[in-house]
Amino acid sequence: MNQQSSLTIYEYFSQKKSIFSVDVFLKDMRAKNVKLSRTEALDLLHSSNNVFTLINEEFVTRAGVFTNHCFSIKPSKEEMQSVPHHMNPMSHVPSPHVLSLSTRGSHRSLLLFHRPPAKR
Repeated sequence: MNQQSSLTIYEYFSQKKSIFSVDVFLKDMRAKNVKLSRTEALDLLHSSNNVFTLINEEFVTRAGVFTNHCFSIKPSKEEMQSVPHHMNPMSHVPSPHVLSLSTRGSHRSLLLFHRPPAKR
């Protein structure tokens, strides 16, 4: 595969926000002069870190899952312990602390409480 084809596929995976089938992917690639066999397309879709496999040979990109969506996460104890101290945003937050977030004209203030892990 040439460099232009690779770039076109990368851009597709970075920008496609709706669920799609392998047939839609092939059609979209042909429209951009990227020639792939069905087997090559499936290999790309299944091996890309930017694409999630759904059921019935349907796919969604990371962009489709995470763009313009809000969600919260709660890291496990093991995940928090694996984060280097200097990268852990809660490692230096005094309790309580107000965190202000602004996005697209919306402003939210959150009151954060940091509890040290319980001694066992």
